[in-house]
Amino acid sequence: MNSRQRRGVILLVLSVLCAFGAFAGVLSVIRDVNSKVGPEVAAYKLKGDIAPYKELTAEQFRKVEMPERWLSENAVTDLGEIRGKIAVTQLRKGSLLQSDMIVERPNWGRASRRSPS
Repeated sequence: MNSRQRRGVILLVLSVLCAFGAFAGVLSVIRDVNSKVGPEVAAYKLKGDIAPYKELTAEQFRKVEMPERWLSENAVTDLGEIRGKIAVTQLRKGSLLQSDMIVERPNWGRASRRSPS
């Protein structure tokens, strides 16, 4: 092997080592970002506007994944929570569903009436 070939092999090995170093650096940055953001959880956004006092159904929402640390304490993470509930106010498309936006549906039609005596 002459000196020119040796120099080529040395440069090739150095290039491979630099590529591995760059790859390790990128993985380190990604790992650091993941540790700062934390685990992701399911949250729900409105697909469209919902009028006040309308009953909520699962079809009105789309599931999104968000870092748990960015969600408010009252964010709805389980659509089972909306069963039998209605919107308190006008809900806007794209809003993140929160438990203070919904209430139990009142039982208005079942009040007993007394007949006048």
